[in-house]
Amino acid sequence: MTDATILIVDDNTANLRLLFDYLADTGYRVRVAEDGESALDQVAIEQPDLILMDVLLPGMSGFETCRKLKEDEETAGIPVIFLTALTGSEDKIEGFRAGGVDYLTKPLQLEEVAARISTHVKIRALQRELAARNRLLAEANLRKDRLFTIIAHDLRSPVAMFVSAMRVLRKITPDDPEYESILDSLDDRADRLEKLLSNLLDWAELQIASGELPPDQFRVATAVTSVMMILEHDAQDKGIAVDVDVPEELSAYINLQALRAVISNLVSNAIKFTSAGGTVGVSASESDDGVVLEVRDTGIGMSEEELQHLFRLDSRLHKAGTSGEKGSGLGLVITHELVERMGGSISAESVPRRGTTFQVHLPDRAKPDQ
Repeated sequence: MTDATILIVDDNTANLRLLFDYLADTGYRVRVAEDGESALDQVAIEQPDLILMDVLLPGMSGFETCRKLKEDEETAGIPVIFLTALTGSEDKIEGFRAGGVDYLTKPLQLEEVAARISTHVKIRALQRELAARNRLLAEANLRKDRLFTIIAHDLRSPVAMFVSAMRVLRKITPDDPEYESILDSLDDRADRLEKLLSNLLDWAELQIASGELPPDQFRVATAVTSVMMILEHDAQDKGIAVDVDVPEELSAYINLQALRAVISNLVSNAIKFTSAGGTVGVSASESDDGVVLEVRDTGIGMSEEELQHLFRLDSRLHKAGTSGEKGSGLGLVITHELVERMGGSISAESVPRRGTTFQVHLPDRAKPDQ
């Protein structure tokens, strides 16, 4: 923690020089102030990680300066260690009441000063980490709220249409020309509803689980083939050629179920936005630390503005496929979450009317231990 910034507030030049030289040699970034007002001004510009505060300062005392710091929400968390020749218990109690975290008496023992600083800087770092985790928890709760919004918005309309169409279906005869049209509509709605529910369940499971996904040892080609066997029919129905280029010997130690879901979402998306006569390609190769997976298509592509909405739950990209396919926009959000949970990264490049390429980098969890 010696890269921390320490602010020394003392009007004694000898004390300032002694502490400055010692802490700077230790590796800390050191700043100085000779009175309380100057200290508050410096803190307003850049917050230190810890303050060494003399009690007897000209004008505003160290105790008063500390109280002002604690009254401000932005600076209240900065630990203050008081430095003073006062040794009475009442003085120490006043220092703690003012908001100080520790008390050092003069003449100072530099080794003791260093030990106290190290302890409180570490505590401050842990407090910041806890605050960051709390922010992540708040964001997770916000995501849950948004999930309920998605359920209410995306499920209400398809279900209502399904119920309404079923009522009409009961009133007509099988030989009615309208029958086939309604039946086709029901099939389409049911398919959309099934995919949406599947995505919602996947998303819910990701929010409940924590930590990285446990890895499996397997050949990447096997994972890709198992997915493509399912999606090949969709590509054939649209007249789309599928090109798979994965070395048979390429193996990985990552989560197999999550990888299959990532491949499925990306390839389904590619087929959705590619017209007849186009091509969807899937390739994989070995990288320095794992595997690089690419899914590319010659479809309608996306603009720079549309790319900004990918992988985001708060501004999902809704866009019809080349055959009018609809979607909730959750597939790519889930894909992004899965990739991050595997410790990887995902990016996309696209040119309107020329196609899109998604690239996924996944670390091989076996390599660091080999």
